[in-house]
Amino acid sequence: MGNIPAALGNLSNLRRLSLGGNQLVGHIPAHLGSLPNLQTLSLSRNQLAGSIPAELGNLSNLRELYLYDNQLAGPIPAALGNLSNLHWLRLANNNLTGSIPTALGNLSNLKYLSLADNRLTGPIPLELGNLANSLQALFLGGNQLSGCIPNALSRIPTNDLARLGLSFCPVPTATPIATPIHTATPIAAPIAAMAATDTLITATVSMTTAIDTVTSSATATPVDTAILTATATPVDTTTPPATAIPVDTAIPVDTATPPATAIPVDTATPTATATPVNTATSPATATPVDTATP
Repeated sequence: MGNIPAALGNLSNLRRLSLGGNQLVGHIPAHLGSLPNLQTLSLSRNQLAGSIPAELGNLSNLRELYLYDNQLAGPIPAALGNLSNLHWLRLANNNLTGSIPTALGNLSNLKYLSLADNRLTGPIPLELGNLANSLQALFLGGNQLSGCIPNALSRIPTNDLARLGLSFCPVPTATPIATPIHTATPIAAPIAAMAATDTLITATVSMTTAIDTVTSSATATPVDTAILTATATPVDTTTPPATAIPVDTAIPVDTATPPATAIPVDTATPTATATPVNTATSPATATPVDTATP
């Protein structure tokens, strides 16, 4: 019973201070933050009130901090994020309010974190996901947290995330980069198309030559320009030459030969169909209960 003496802050060589289960009342002395060699501080299962002193963030060698089962109120000090050697942090079963400090995500050596059964509000910081590789147990239930649960926390072996009644945050997806779609085209089709194109070009050139010949020799002796043009114009020997089309009807020409007809080429290519992706999210793990007592 009674209060915690502030004079305990003078024990500079103290490594462990355990006062749990003694019905202590009053506040936690800020002077306890002056113990440079302290590795364990246990004040759990008492009737301590007031706030958690930010000075406890100065205990650079602290490995275990037990303040659960008290009547502590106010916010969780962000200064606790400075305890780089901390392995155990238990603040459950108090009246703590406010949000979870993002600075707790700096506790890279933390193995056990319990903030359950308080009055904490707001979202779960994404920074807590930084602890997924070190944490073995996480308890956040019994608060009024909102938003979604960072997906990285699902990797923690022991947790009570199901108590939160929240879903996991959606996994961000990268914006796909447009990629040209290549479809197989039979080799014979392009060759046939090229041949048809060459034939059409040859026919066009022949027609132009025939027109020029007819125009320039309108007063001269009529000549069968279709035959002359077809003979004079070089043609791709791999493709049958086109037959010239008579143009000027004033000059007798050989009309027995039908004009060349261009062959249309089907260049349509089927469009690829997008394939839906399964983005289903795995359900939360089973709900363990924080019953460990140091």
